[in-house]
Amino acid sequence: MKYLLTIIGGIILMAVAIFIVVMMGMYYDEESPQFITAIVGTVVLILLLVLFANKILKAEAKLNTIANGLPAIATVIQSYQSGQALLSGRVATHYQLIIEVNITNSQGETWQATMREMLPVTQVGIFQPVVSFNVLYDPNDKSKVVFDQAKY
Repeated sequence: MKYLLTIIGGIILMAVAIFIVVMMGMYYDEESPQFITAIVGTVVLILLLVLFANKILKAEAKLNTIANGLPAIATVIQSYQSGQALLSGRVATHYQLIIEVNITNSQGETWQATMREMLPVTQVGIFQPVVSFNVLYDPNDKSKVVFDQAKY
């Protein structure tokens, strides 16, 4: 949802910037200082938008945690990329991976959960079926599962 709002906001800001440039072009000569100011303002607005969107995506790339989460072992059923990526320049540095797992806690209870994690491109291929790793789960909502950062 955050991504959709960022995209819609970016489209609106760019439309407003283009509107301002067109309006300035109707009233001022192309060599006038006001027209040049409008062009520079538009470029600055677009750069700020890109920096803001990049900041949101980098925040998503950080590992999640659950306060008071309980430890368990997750075993991968399947994993696949969601299509979302964090780019640095034109190179993808992180991909969002959807990992379907079987969770087993210390009491022997087992259930399925789905994890959505932004992972560095070098770790995407690690999460193959039957691979196990440590996780934390929310005892009030067992579908909320994240990597156990203390174990890594």
